[in-house]
Amino acid sequence: MPNVAKLLREEITRLARKEVKGAVLDLKKDAVKNRKAVGALNKRISSIEKMSRRMIVTIENAKRAAVVEAAAPSPRMRFTSRTSLALRRKLKLSQVEFGRLIGLSGQSVYQWERKGGRIKLRKKTLEALAAIKSIGAREARKRLGVEMKSKSAPKKSKTARKKTK
Repeated sequence: MPNVAKLLREEITRLARKEVKGAVLDLKKDAVKNRKAVGALNKRISSIEKMSRRMIVTIENAKRAAVVEAAAPSPRMRFTSRTSLALRRKLKLSQVEFGRLIGLSGQSVYQWERKGGRIKLRKKTLEALAAIKSIGAREARKRLGVEMKSKSAPKKSKTARKKTK
């Protein structure tokens, strides 16, 4: 009889292992799926962190640039009556148009050109002058909203203008 008890115990152990193995197999499959999901999430997190670091660096660089721009003094231009006249003539504008372009009156432009020597200006005016210093006559006219005179139109000579007056 001891053999029957031994065989019965072995059979029960085998069946128990088979049942446990079946139950554990489903758990192992779930564990593998979970590991894969965790790995994919870790990769996604690392890519998001990299992107976040890049964005932080970009924002910090932009902040630094803004601070530098804010701390930078106004354009250091030596502005004289001659430079005013030369710039106005380069842009082919009247005193009134030139004044409108920089946000002042034509009378101010007249006073600058009449004064002679260095002209002291406000920061806002200096910035406006620095902005238009590099543009051409067409761009100036475009900003004013005025059409350019065609070059083909004949101009009156000085003697013809005197006769009409």
